[in-house]
Amino acid sequence: MSFEYTLASKDEARYNFIQTYFENTGTDMATMMVTSLTANCCIKILKVGDYITINEVKYEFAFDYTNLNYDTFVGLLNGVINGSGVACGLDYCNRIMLASGVAFTINNASYNVRLLMGLHPFNEIDIKNVTNYTIGTVGFMLSTPVLYLTSNIGQKCYKNVQQADNIQSMRIVMRINNSFSANYPINAGNAEFHVLVASNDLSNVEFMLVDANMMEINLLSPMYLSVSIKPGIVDEKLLTLGNGVAETMHYIERMKNNEIERRDAELRNYSIMSTLDSQTLSNMYKPV
Repeated sequence: MSFEYTLASKDEARYNFIQTYFENTGTDMATMMVTSLTANCCIKILKVGDYITINEVKYEFAFDYTNLNYDTFVGLLNGVINGSGVACGLDYCNRIMLASGVAFTINNASYNVRLLMGLHPFNEIDIKNVTNYTIGTVGFMLSTPVLYLTSNIGQKCYKNVQQADNIQSMRIVMRINNSFSANYPINAGNAEFHVLVASNDLSNVEFMLVDANMMEINLLSPMYLSVSIKPGIVDEKLLTLGNGVAETMHYIERMKNNEIERRDAELRNYSIMSTLDSQTLSNMYKPV
């Protein structure tokens, strides 16, 4: 049996999250595909408690904000850090400039502030004992350019190798590429991701909208999903393992792990090759 569903998030404190259940397809395995996602693009990009720490003093934002531009954000930032002795401005590329009459250090900043200022969200901030400093990256004014819809079921299919403290793996069911503007509808279709799951797992399904760094998006309006559930088509190799769901899922997970190990090996080889100079490479591949 196949089913089509339309879902909506209901918790105004967490509109990016949906928890639901689907009917069993009557087969061991089922294929789940989120065919579309729709929401108003009202994203809270600064919230109460977001902060920046200058010379060991924490300066916090007292209100929530959405739909900021570069000039507005710099004005807000100057208001928050008033009294620190540091002033902010913009150069002609919309990069943030920091200046003070005495040397200052930016010790830390919250995730949202880092995105808006153009600071890497996970690396240590390298602004120390300076009187003038221009951040080399333009900040993101509307979250990251790519959003992901993740789920608690299916196989892991995402690795964030940019995060400094650990590598995160997630189960992605939809990707939204740079197609959203503040206060306009997000209307995304899905032609890339579908997941093969055990039908019993359909009794508890979660969906969560996150940014490209796997951080939750703070939506200010409900999110609507269209989901298609169909009986799973199992490869002939799976059938040789037996009819049990456990054997089938074990095979799928093993294939996924093999692919991850292969990609890790490629990354290690690339890292080694990138450290070699051109003369060393030419000697390695010189004809005998």
